[in-house]
Amino acid sequence: MSLEWVRDNISVFGGDPNDVTLLGSSSGSSLAHFLMTAPKANGLFHKAVLMGMYNMSPVIINPNENIAVAFEMAQQLGYDGPAEDRKKLLSFFKKIPVDAMILLRIENINTRVIF
Repeated sequence: MSLEWVRDNISVFGGDPNDVTLLGSSSGSSLAHFLMTAPKANGLFHKAVLMGMYNMSPVIINPNENIAVAFEMAQQLGYDGPAEDRKKLLSFFKKIPVDAMILLRIENINTRVIF
């Protein structure tokens, strides 16, 4: 929807709706890469600059490592349930204030995944 908005309104800001470039850094890069393959985004942008992750990044294609990172983050935030119970883990995160997750020191997580 945001790309449709850009198409419909970019000319008001001096932009060209026929020359839209996506720019993504880190996880935003992966999102831009997903948009490159999304049929609904076809024709809504014309170029993409991917700086960092992309769809084949280990973070994207290895869900077990993602769960390991989520479990370690949850433990640091007080979670005491099992790592295998993904529903309980998700339920825990839904109750945690965003501020607490932002302030969490990612450097302390002992996994191979780097954000």
